Amino acid sequence: MTDFALTEKRAVKKAFKTGKLAVVLPLLFSVLELAKSAENDRALSHRVMCALTTAADKTVGGTEESSAVTEDVDLLLALNFSTSSANWTAMFDTTGEEVKPVNPNDFVPAGPVRDEWTKAWPLWWKAAKKAAAEHIGTAKHANYKPIPDDGNRKEAHRRIKEQATAVSKLKAKYIKLAQGGTKGTANLINGYLKAALYGQGANDVNNLVLTALAALTNWGAACKAQTRGIAIAADLLCACNNNADTTKQCNTGYTPHNWGSAITLTTSWPALKASCINHGPQAPSASEIESAISSFEAALATKDNGGTLVATLGAPSGNACDGTAAGLCVDYTQYYGGADGTKGKAMPWMQNLKKAAEAITARQTALAASHAIAAQIEALRTEADSVYLQAAAGKLYVPSEGGSNERAKPQPSINREAECNEAGTSEDKCKELKAKDCVFNDKAKKCELKKEVKAKLEKAETKWNGKDGKTNSKGSKHIKRK
Repeated sequence: MTDFALTEKRAVKKAFKTGKLAVVLPLLFSVLELAKSAENDRALSHRVMCALTTAADKTVGGTEESSAVTEDVDLLLALNFSTSSANWTAMFDTTGEEVKPVNPNDFVPAGPVRDEWTKAWPLWWKAAKKAAAEHIGTAKHANYKPIPDDGNRKEAHRRIKEQATAVSKLKAKYIKLAQGGTKGTANLINGYLKAALYGQGANDVNNLVLTALAALTNWGAACKAQTRGIAIAADLLCACNNNADTTKQCNTGYTPHNWGSAITLTTSWPALKASCINHGPQAPSASEIESAISSFEAALATKDNGGTLVATLGAPSGNACDGTAAGLCVDYTQYYGGADGTKGKAMPWMQNLKKAAEAITARQTALAASHAIAAQIEALRTEADSVYLQAAAGKLYVPSEGGSNERAKPQPSINREAECNEAGTSEDKCKELKAKDCVFNDKAKKCELKKEVKAKLEKAETKWNGKDGKTNSKGSKHIKRK
């Protein structure tokens, strides 16, 4: 309650004794309104500081990589390995669980090539291990049966190798983007949020005394105006614990500490934080941060004090935040007030919150880009899948009538559609073909290839034919590696 309100309250008590209550009734209503205003100001400070607290007290996970992308890449690389020459596959021992041999030194002389192979060797071994473990290219595998002849194997490998090279490059980009790119990593976001909540370099409330609270002994020593704006947690503690009593001035859900004596942060902070109602999202949100900042700035009260603008949050005693029951507030004058013509300096926790919001937005942009790359990887895996199945059916590579070999025109969409059609009108059988991208059409009552997959395969077929519609019939080249 303000000094003026206390004066008016004493006048009302005197009026009761002298029988002059009617004269001071207008003053009574003024007192009630002033008291209500002070109470509301402190409740408002609790609400806006709680909004800032809940916006900052969150973390982002390290990466949002999809296991489906990893599976697509691993399968494509295994298909690439399984179609390699016998000389190549013989170099890898997959009988154990560790890379063997540990490097390619026995197969290639020292030099740039060996360096390249050494770097890629564990990845090649991993592809070999997957192919062996899942029996890819053998009669035991449900889909990837043995390729009947060397011509189809070589042609399948030539094409799948191109897709494997492309998907390896895409995977590297995907991983980086799924981690938030360079400007939206979890470390950046979490670092900014921690700094906003507890102060730069502080990880929890125990470090507040080193960053944002000058001392813990009493409100006056702890909550000096010079150290406000450094940490949200410190400002909220200063806004809701006075140095006179334990009156619940901020919120009925929080019993404050009488900060005339030293406060225990590990007790008071969790209790104060628990009084905040969190309606926000579970993950850090740029919009939640921006909303909390807007609410905070709208709640600030400014008042002229002899040419100097005083900015406070809560209910000051006159122009002062002194920690008394009548002057419990937080002074932000150095950031939002000051002498005429001067500009307030940047507030640390505010700057860290804004940086966090920018990083969160950058992360969302990066994640959207990662989803687009994931779709490209899936398309490449689908194409490789089609190539292998055609080769296994002996339809990818056929000798020409003149005796020279040429690649047969692929029919990916036709072959894949036919596989789905084998399920007929049985929805259960269609579900069993889910791995082959088959889906049951409820309207047509039949099993068919997913439209998006069919479109990608038809695009690949069109690319094969060339822009002029002529069949591409270049002969395959001997593959020396893989």
